[in-house]
Amino acid sequence: MQRRLVGDQSIRIAQSGAHDPREAVTELYDGLAQPGMSLVLFFGSSRYERDELATRIASRFSGVPVVGCTTAGEIGPAGCRDHSPAGVSFAASVCTPVVGRLERLSAFRTPDGLAVAQDLRRRLSGLAGDSGELDTFAFLLIDGLFGHEEQVAHALQKGLGDIPLVGGSAGDALDFEGTYVYCDGRFSRDAAGLVLAATPLPLMELKTQHFTATDERLVVTEADPARRVVREINGLPAGSSSPPAR
Repeated sequence: MQRRLVGDQSIRIAQSGAHDPREAVTELYDGLAQPGMSLVLFFGSSRYERDELATRIASRFSGVPVVGCTTAGEIGPAGCRDHSPAGVSFAASVCTPVVGRLERLSAFRTPDGLAVAQDLRRRLSGLAGDSGELDTFAFLLIDGLFGHEEQVAHALQKGLGDIPLVGGSAGDALDFEGTYVYCDGRFSRDAAGLVLAATPLPLMELKTQHFTATDERLVVTEADPARRVVREINGLPAGSSSPPAR
């Protein structure tokens, strides 16, 4: 198990390399546990038996809001790993969260997202008072095979106003068979978990990417936007190893 403390130790990051769900959750808990935990976020390999993993997490972190998802690889204090859980915990002194769940995304409508976001804003205001948007953020984890994440994010952002929304889509080790979001003590498909949190800490947007810009210009010349599938680039099959057409 690898653990890292951030700042005054009110934010803790940990990662386990154990393949057994019981041992993995125990190590993750040992690395994240702190007095007054108010929120835990985690990312876990899809190779674990989900029901057992969910049961262990719900038991170990009883009473603490936990949101997570399955992945296609995990990044934590131990670096880039496969078949591990990695997570972060926040103390109440630095994070006042409320959590919402979106289900039946296949029947999602914009008013559904607006209602969830606005409800979370009301609930957070009741807990944290008028904290202001500069120290408030939203975090979304969503079924990665749902296929319309942009629609959900747009609706939620409309309901959140100027509150920044970050997050990502669940994975399944690149099998593309089933991606799951953990919220309310269980893993679900066709679902999303949304965290709205207020913090006295400064917020900063950080972006990183592993791409390197070149002089080649790539133009998508055939695609299926509804399925988000690119079929052709620069007049060539998207999977072709041939150089781009000039």
